[in-house]
Amino acid sequence: SDLPGRFNFMLGGFYQNADLTYAFDLPVNKELIALGIPLPTSLGQFKSDIAIDTYSLFGQGLFKITPQLELGLGARWTSEKRFIVPNLVTGPSYSPAGFVLPIVTNRLSANNWSPELSLTYRPNDNLTIFFNLKQAYKSGSFDVGGSISPNTNIAFGDERVRGGELGLKSRMLDGALRLNIAGYYQNFKDMQVKANSVVSNTGIGVRTLNAASAEIYGIDMDFTYSPPTVEGLSIYGGVNWNVAKYKDFPNAPCWWGQIASEGCNQFLDLATGRFTSQNLKGQRLLRAPEWTANAGFDYETPVSDSLKFRIGGNLAYSSSYSTTIENYYFQDGYAKLGATLGLGSKNGRWMVELIGDNLTDRLT
Repeated sequence: SDLPGRFNFMLGGFYQNADLTYAFDLPVNKELIALGIPLPTSLGQFKSDIAIDTYSLFGQGLFKITPQLELGLGARWTSEKRFIVPNLVTGPSYSPAGFVLPIVTNRLSANNWSPELSLTYRPNDNLTIFFNLKQAYKSGSFDVGGSISPNTNIAFGDERVRGGELGLKSRMLDGALRLNIAGYYQNFKDMQVKANSVVSNTGIGVRTLNAASAEIYGIDMDFTYSPPTVEGLSIYGGVNWNVAKYKDFPNAPCWWGQIASEGCNQFLDLATGRFTSQNLKGQRLLRAPEWTANAGFDYETPVSDSLKFRIGGNLAYSSSYSTTIENYYFQDGYAKLGATLGLGSKNGRWMVELIGDNLTDRLT
């Protein structure tokens, strides 16, 4: 109902029980062993099992302030527990009888609240203006992506993000044009990143840590236009401007050969006498292009009383972005072209299509 004072409420719950197994085996070249070189059959075998229990309660209320203005309030409570058993296996195959590696902690628990607030204004059937503020979390866990030394803390905590969005959804030209625009801002704290840390017995190593903070903001726009004079034709497009930078990221790994004057001036390795880390404050986040865009069309037309023909094309673009944590290797900007040809039933029950992707063979 659009009557002022109308209140709608939703309440729900969620439970998940999961098991995550990670294993690796680093074998030795069998040809070297065949030559009589005294090497073990494996340089390392490791297996870890993580048990995960997650409980969550969530609710949302929508309140009609006026027939056109709606207030939304919501929250999610999440409780998660994780338990890890890391096994260092020395035999030729994985075995539950492997040596249980001592670590600083094998249990991890977290409780958090994720509230949200929204305002939605609909002055008419063709325009919606919305605003929201939200908080969310990305679960912490255990870093099992590499060899683990005894008595090492391999746990890392939750990542938190707070942000908001302001935008509109509209229909114009008697419904022929649909246009959506939104601006957003997100602030990350305790960001989960690969960073250098002291590793027991092995000096300095790269671990997943809550070592960074970042902010992301930008504008997103998309449209769909169906020309009234050309039945069956739909033209669409979208563009996203996105600024994603670290507010702080100390102890980020240096790139190979980087020297102190180039920013590699943190975390001195006493064993080598060289710095190992840099602060990526102000640098771009990993795999975060500043510009992405796409444009294309779809066209359908009858070819008989029971069949229809379809043709479509799409062009996708991305500007350059960093491909490594160190912000040293970059992917150049690129565009990729795709197309489809199809023949199907007029009632839409079946369609046979020829689909082509990356038709210009652009390597990325």
